[in-house]
Amino acid sequence: ILVLIQGSCMPYNQVCNIAVKDAIIDAGIASVIMYDSSRDWDALETADTNPEWRAAFDGKTFQDELREASALFDYVNDEYSPDKLFLSGRSYGGSLGALIAGDRIENLERVMLTSPQLFFSQDEELPNIYQNAPAHEEILESIAHYSMKLRIVSGLGETEEFIVGARELFRHAGIEARPPRDKEWTILDTDHTSSDDPTAKPLTYHAYVKQHLDFFGQK
Repeated sequence: ILVLIQGSCMPYNQVCNIAVKDAIIDAGIASVIMYDSSRDWDALETADTNPEWRAAFDGKTFQDELREASALFDYVNDEYSPDKLFLSGRSYGGSLGALIAGDRIENLERVMLTSPQLFFSQDEELPNIYQNAPAHEEILESIAHYSMKLRIVSGLGETEEFIVGARELFRHAGIEARPPRDKEWTILDTDHTSSDDPTAKPLTYHAYVKQHLDFFGQK
C-alpha cells in the first residue's frame, strides 16, 4: 500500500496525486491511500487574507498534523496488514514523511520525499500548521534511523532552503541504520510549484508520475 501525503496548502485530491494514484494502480504496483488532512478545505480555497487562511486550519499545528498522519499508518497496518508499505510526501508532506520514516515501521520499505521542507519559520503570523514545527535537526535525526529504500526528488529552480534541505536529508538518511540504506537523490529541472505558469519550470504531473512509477515499481 502506498500512502500519499500532500503539501501544506494542497488538498489530497490534487491533480498530481490523482495521476499518481491512477498510474500506480493501473501498473499493478500497489493500492493507494491519499492522506486527507482534517482541515476546512472549502474555507482554505476561498480565503483572501492571512487570518482567513489561518482560520481554515481550525487551529491545527504541525504536531497535530504529524499525529494524524502517523495514526493513518497505524490504521493501515492494523486494518489491512500489508506486506509492504510505501510512503510519498511532498513539500510539507515531505517533512511529515521524514519524521514518520524514522518511527521504525517494520514494513515501510520505500519512501519518496519530493521537495521536502526541512526549515520552518517561527513567525507567529504564519498559519497554525507551521506552529510547533520541529527544528531541522530533529527531522535529520529521524531520517537517520530509516533503513530501507529512499528517494529524494528536488528541483534546480527551487529556493536555496529547499535545495539545502534536500541535500541534508540525503546526507543524513540511514546513517544510524543497520543495515546501510539504499538511497537516491534525483534532481529535476523544475521549481517548487506544480502550476502552469509559463515563466516558471513547474513540476508537471507527468514528471511526478514518472518518479513514482520508477521508484515504487522497482523490483
